[in-house]
Parts: sequence; structure tokens; C-alpha cells
Amino acid sequence: MLLKTWIVNASEHNAINQDLPVRRTPYWLTQGKKVPDPINCPQVTIVGHVNTADCTLSRRYICEGIQGLLSRCPPATGWRHWKGNCYYQNSLLLSNWWKSLKFCKRYRETDLLYLTTVQEKNWICSSFKGLYWTGLNDLEVESVFKWSIGDAISKEIANFVHDDMANGGQKDCVQIHSLNGTLNDANCGDRKLFICKNRETTEWFVKESDRGLPEDILIQYPTVDDLSQAKEKCLLHRGSCVGIIQTGSKFYLLNSTDKVRVKTGSTLYIWEFCAADYSGAHCTRYSPLPVVPSCDCNGTIATSLEKVCGVPIKTCIDFCVSTKAHVNCSLCVPLCPASGAGVLHKDEVSLLTMASARLPGRLAPHDSLAVRNASNKILYQIKFP
Repeated sequence: MLLKTWIVNASEHNAINQDLPVRRTPYWLTQGKKVPDPINCPQVTIVGHVNTADCTLSRRYICEGIQGLLSRCPPATGWRHWKGNCYYQNSLLLSNWWKSLKFCKRYRETDLLYLTTVQEKNWICSSFKGLYWTGLNDLEVESVFKWSIGDAISKEIANFVHDDMANGGQKDCVQIHSLNGTLNDANCGDRKLFICKNRETTEWFVKESDRGLPEDILIQYPTVDDLSQAKEKCLLHRGSCVGIIQTGSKFYLLNSTDKVRVKTGSTLYIWEFCAADYSGAHCTRYSPLPVVPSCDCNGTIATSLEKVCGVPIKTCIDFCVSTKAHVNCSLCVPLCPASGAGVLHKDEVSLLTMASARLPGRLAPHDSLAVRNASNKILYQIKFP
């Protein structure tokens, strides 16, 4: 998508017009390809009138030009865009094959370089000079090459692979040689430069349900009527846009998520190009996400039990509080294994477990052989909650 961009200069004071208010200063206009009159240059006033003025005067101006294609690639230094794909390379980073692969996977849906066409291979060789690790390897079966993403190598790319059969046991990883365009196997433990790749169509937004902002704060943000359009705008202005909130049919572009809180019916889309557990401008900070307990926080009954199905109640409550997942975290209880699969929902199993703990020997399924005297038993049937 081709876009136009404008650069605005609002600094127009000089020794000639020190007393000229900024808000009333006209803007210079272009005359297209015509050579401007050195004395009378076109300008537009703040009320839209076009006239001329002495070209030596200071005026505000706006530069217009073609911005080029909108790239959906990560904004960090080192990323390049080509034909729907994003490529990363840092000439200061040398690693063995495994560490190179691990580095690439710090970014969402990103892997070591994989090639689909000869045209792409030729572009790589013309854009990156030297030897680089690719994701191609024969680690599983000698001389049977496939990419680290799991795809088999195409026949047209296979024509450029030089397999060193004599030292196959030591050379299971493949590098690309930009000078001659070949793919050569090498020792996986060698330290080399590497190239990462992902698709431009990668989903860069993480969806979080029931997250939003108070109405008085939300109305301060610009809106669009379509989610895909909102995502494109957010990516275009990613220096200031960090996410999107959907409320009803409106999508709000956010410059901060600091005040986001639990809000039923609202959805938050966070722009994130790092893989799970990673953060930072270059996805270098590693902080494993906590294990999400299987809990139900939508109930209406709090329990005084310490555990349900062997899981501490506190585990669910603490997780709820830390993530602000629900308004009333005291109602959170662990979801029990689906011992009543096909009959009971998981939250119903939890409810029965709690009831059974409080009423030992007094709870039985409605069709149990143990139900001899209904007068001293609690019966449970799914159609009568």
C-alpha cells in the first residue's frame, strides 16, 4: 500500500518577522515543476486564501512525498522487507546453529532463514554479503534436508545444495554463501552470522477478552470502524500506538495500556512482535509467563475450603488478583478433571467436589446404586441445576 507523508516545519521566526504570531503565518505552496518567481512566491493563508509574498520571508511549510510501501515487519533495527516477508540480520551476532535458531524464535512466528524460490535466494545473496546460517539441516536423516520450520526443501532450491558426504556426521547444518549463491553443509557448532525470517502476514496482535478502559478515558482516543483497518493504522503509527480496544462496533487506537482494567464485553488487542516469554525492543528480556491455573471465576459462591481436587484455592485467587482477570477474585475455584465427562461441565464437577467435602456421605448421583433412601441423600441431576 503506497502512502503519502508530510513533514511540517513550524519554525518561521527570523530577524525580519520576530513579532509575527506563529498561528497567523501562512504556508508556502509549490508551483509544481515551474521555476518560482524569485520575488513572488505562492502561499496559502490560515483561512485558505492563496496569494504571493516576498520569497525571502520566513514561512511555515509542509513537505509532501511518497512514503513507500507500508511494512508490517518488526520496527527494530536490522529488519528488512521483501515481497511479503521480513528478514533480520545483525552483523555483530555470531552463533552456532542452535543458538541462532533460538535467537530467531524470540520473535513471533520467526525462524532461521528458509527459502521458497530461487528469486528469493538471489535477493538474499544480493542483500546480505558473506556466509550465513539458514534453517536447512539434515539432523534427523543424513542427506535428507529440511528447513527448521519443518518444511521439505523444494527441488529448485535443492539444486544449489552442496552436500559433503565425506564428513556428513559432522556437517548437518547448512549455510548460504552469498558470493556464489550455494548452500553448503557445515558443522552445526561453528559460530556464524545468521538470518531470521517471518512472514509479513504474521498476526502481531495478542487478544485479551474482558479488558478495557473507562468511557471517559476511552473517548479521548481516535477510532475506526473495522478491526483490520485498526490493526493497519496501529502498525503504521507503531511509534505511538501500542494496542487497540474494541467496544461494541468501535475500535480505539491506544498510546498507553497503563489504565487498562477488567471490563466485561470489551476486548484488548496488544501489539507485540516478541514471542511468548520475551519482551524489549529487541526481544532480549526473558521472563517466563506463570503457569496459568485452570480456574473458574464466574461463579456466585465463595468457598471456605483450602483445596478443590487437590489444587489450593489460593492458587486461583492469587492468579486472578495478579492478572486482574475478574472483578471478584474470591469466587475463583480450581476446575476439577472432567471425571463426569459427557455429563457434567468442569465447573459443575468443582461444585460437587466442594459439596461432597462439606457433606461426606450425603452426595450421590441420581442413578447410583447407593441411593436406597432418598430422604437422607442429596441427589444431583444435570437438568435440575
